[in-house]
Amino acid sequence: MKNINIGYMFFSLFSSLGILSSDFKRLEMLSSRKYQVDASNEKAPIILVPSSCHENSQLLTIAAYQSLGSQEIDKIILILESDVVFYGIALPLTENDFHIDMDEQSIYKLSKSSLFHYYATPFFLKTALQKQLLFIDRYFKGVKVIPLIVGNLLIQDASVVVDELASLYTDKTLIIISADVDHYENIMGNISFFDSIVCKVYDRDTRVIQSFGRGSMNEIKFDVDADSGSSLFFILFEFLKLPFFKSTYPYFVGYDTSSSFSDCKSVDNVESYASFIFRENVSKSENMLGRYEQLQLLKSARQTLCNLYDIPFKRVPYMISYQMMQPSGLFVSLYSMSDHGLLLRGCMGQVQSFLPLYKSMFDMVEEASFYDLRFSPIMHQELNRIVISISIITTLDLMTDYADINEQDGAILKYDNQMAIYLPSTIPNHNWSYDIMLSDLSQQIGLSPESWKNEKASIFSFQSFVIQEE
Repeated sequence: MKNINIGYMFFSLFSSLGILSSDFKRLEMLSSRKYQVDASNEKAPIILVPSSCHENSQLLTIAAYQSLGSQEIDKIILILESDVVFYGIALPLTENDFHIDMDEQSIYKLSKSSLFHYYATPFFLKTALQKQLLFIDRYFKGVKVIPLIVGNLLIQDASVVVDELASLYTDKTLIIISADVDHYENIMGNISFFDSIVCKVYDRDTRVIQSFGRGSMNEIKFDVDADSGSSLFFILFEFLKLPFFKSTYPYFVGYDTSSSFSDCKSVDNVESYASFIFRENVSKSENMLGRYEQLQLLKSARQTLCNLYDIPFKRVPYMISYQMMQPSGLFVSLYSMSDHGLLLRGCMGQVQSFLPLYKSMFDMVEEASFYDLRFSPIMHQELNRIVISISIITTLDLMTDYADINEQDGAILKYDNQMAIYLPSTIPNHNWSYDIMLSDLSQQIGLSPESWKNEKASIFSFQSFVIQEE
């Protein structure tokens, strides 16, 4: 093969995408504000980033790429969708204009498969490839790349493509799949006048977003074509079936659209984007809510609170992800802002639940508003001073050695049909000890302070993480 590593002046590439070198810092600052990716040492073998060059999609891409800064990577398999019609997978020819260190040996190996061909045209027409190579050069400088553009594929071809690519995979390989969620043309024509356009777009994309958590497209009913990006999604789900990736979980970085929808009359075409990081689940934790999902849950809680009081409230669009649909215990605390800080006005919850997390949240918002007997019901006039806090249960263990309980854990005392709960606290209490805490729980349900030592008593310890409105 000829030498593929060809130099290129990056100033012209920045300019063609509307990104100057000085703009990167601005985009990175915006990305870190909008999409806070939780720090993790867990390896991420696959990421999904948008394909569009719109700024909202760039912020999602930057958030995903920056989160992998400490990961050791020796090769990137970059998979994009085509904007021209052809069959199979486009491999790069030597006449490319991109300053990138390509993995020549792997590309030559792929060319032996009937689905992989050396096509020139698709590589020159797809600006998304330029964008991705630009970002890769910034965040993964010196890493070899195998850029592939996917044309028309039959669904059954996806497994063949993935088998070929799996033969190139090592434990230091990063697979980047670049595809937008969907593209809505003339959206004004199929949305009723009284519906919020942005909410409609969110609603229509919800099932696609949820499918990434399931790792399956079985419930997604849309045609496989070049516009929807679904060909790449099928390739992604075939990857997730491989033994290498069985233990991965999807960290949802975020979702956005190409329009603010501030002027409905001007909306003709809308693109929607999402970004996921598929991490290895080393901790085996059941609850994997990322920061974006936590903020969506708070939006949904605020909407629920306003609905309880029949307050005219313009619906805020929020995304219900797959993780938000999983059963989980939670507590909803409602605080009132005052001159003396936040004062508790209601707190209700369940340590275990068979309902999806977001539905349990609906119920507990109502319970905390009206049915916490320690407080009078929240009044309509108070709502603009109410702050919502949600504690999501992550672990629950039956305790045999009470000394294993620490102050940062929550605790449950069950005695016959009675139950008292101590919520985890981040505020140090120098007088805290497990026996004082369990004695307090015993008295809360009308028993003597020593009742927790009775054989009828069961004591559980649990952990949670708290999200709260600012």
